[in-house]
Amino acid sequence: MTVPGGTAGGAITINEGAITQGNPTGFTFFGQQVNITAPTATAANPLHIVFLLDSSIAGTNPADVHVFKNGVEVPDCPGDTDAIPNDPCITSRSFDGLSTIRIEVLTSTASGWNFGTPTTPDFHDAAIIRLRTVHNTRLAANVPDTQNTTVVVGQSFSNHSDPVSVYLAFNPPGGFGTNPGGCQVIVPTATAQENQNQVYNWTSIILGVPSTILAPGQKITLSGNIEFQCSRPDLVNGLNWDVKAIADVHADDFFSCDTLGETFNGKCNVGVNDDDDNNANNTLVRSLPKVVAQ
Repeated sequence: MTVPGGTAGGAITINEGAITQGNPTGFTFFGQQVNITAPTATAANPLHIVFLLDSSIAGTNPADVHVFKNGVEVPDCPGDTDAIPNDPCITSRSFDGLSTIRIEVLTSTASGWNFGTPTTPDFHDAAIIRLRTVHNTRLAANVPDTQNTTVVVGQSFSNHSDPVSVYLAFNPPGGFGTNPGGCQVIVPTATAQENQNQVYNWTSIILGVPSTILAPGQKITLSGNIEFQCSRPDLVNGLNWDVKAIADVHADDFFSCDTLGETFNGKCNVGVNDDDDNNANNTLVRSLPKVVAQ
């Protein structure tokens, strides 16, 4: 447990014992209740609490563990460093591959914590249901075509609210291995690394946050501008980009998907599929746009 600077100070106590809080509707608590006292922090500068759960009682999938503070379920906020707007929230989940699930919580106050599983098993499924980009891009050498909108529609088919990220990858005409036309896309609001790698966290670019929480059945539409460019469009005239959209349930696999090699050669699929219960709908590829050399 980490207490940030700026609190009033005071003792920290952590006690594990019998569960005294009742099971929330739809869930069954397991293990022990953890009662914590600590100095009060703030949502902007919260306490960091790390819970380690043995897989013999918690299983091996961190996404299946639900955390409760004083009987209220704690939502996810993947990668966040503050508890805004959700106080408390879960910033990370992981399994060490052996016997321990690690869950890190951000909270302004401590109190009583429990862990539960749903009486109806969780089903995790994020999908790409639409991907639209332009059909043709007319290119002169080293002159970007800037008037292009790419639209991705994602949807959650989970049976509970889940964090979801959407990624976009742009395989150039002729393939990223040789890239004979020296082609690239440019997203002005992306990071330099994303523009270099040609793979983008589209949720972050459009919404300004790395992921978004989707309720069961909820859709999200992400629309943004792409600039297409080739140094030798004459060498790839008539060839096309392959644009791939990826839905990542739990928003935890971008580092397995952030290069074209990973995205188009299988590593990304392995990462995304390991906690998605329906592998058939989490990616969509469009072989567009076609290069028209000028």
